[in-house]
Amino acid sequence: MLKKKTLALTLAAALAVPAALAIPAVAAGNDTTPAAPAATTSESVLTTVAAPYPATVRTTTSASAAPVVYGTGSTVSVTVKAATGTPTGYVKVKVGTKTFTKGLTSGKATLSLGKLNKGTYSASVTYTPTSGSEFKGSSTAVAVKVTAGKTTVKIANTSIAKGKAPAVYVKASRDGKATVTITGPNGFKVTKIIAVKGGKLAKAAFTSKVRASGTYKVSVKFTPTSTNYSGSTAAASVRVR
Repeated sequence: MLKKKTLALTLAAALAVPAALAIPAVAAGNDTTPAAPAATTSESVLTTVAAPYPATVRTTTSASAAPVVYGTGSTVSVTVKAATGTPTGYVKVKVGTKTFTKGLTSGKATLSLGKLNKGTYSASVTYTPTSGSEFKGSSTAVAVKVTAGKTTVKIANTSIAKGKAPAVYVKASRDGKATVTITGPNGFKVTKIIAVKGGKLAKAAFTSKVRASGTYKVSVKFTPTSTNYSGSTAAASVRVR
């Protein structure tokens, strides 16, 4: 009797369905069928990216710069041409350590370089096309010339009389130095260098006295302090009786 009971329990345990695998019971009168597990699907989305247009059109960059006087801003005019189409993008002009950039309009651009010191500069010009366009980049070089600014000097007054030491008054447009020279009869010659402030009178006083009558010539050579300006001269004659 004990063996039969043990065998029955063992058989029941073997036929038991694990809870995780058990199918829910359907209530009487209910036609609902348990839903099957949702199917998992994987879809691939194809994205098409347009490749950049190959840069196949060659371009030619040209530039010009008119000479200017010191104190006036310099400009560079740039033109970019192509066999077909109108180039787009921007140009870059480099002068020394300074770089200037501007976009093209109808293939052209004018760049202002500001006020440069006196001298001749070699400026590099580089054209960079719009990203993805059919145009190729190109470059060139242009000379930018800045000439010296002008100065003026004049003899404002003289004091030359027989038996007295002469004096000359000068005025210049810029700061600098004036070399004043007086020559006259009997080999008379005196020279003096004086400092000059722009726009103000400066006096050149001599110690040698005028001994003879006749015509005395006064010459002034002005040298500006700044090398951005050129020098200037003035002359006058004085009759001593």
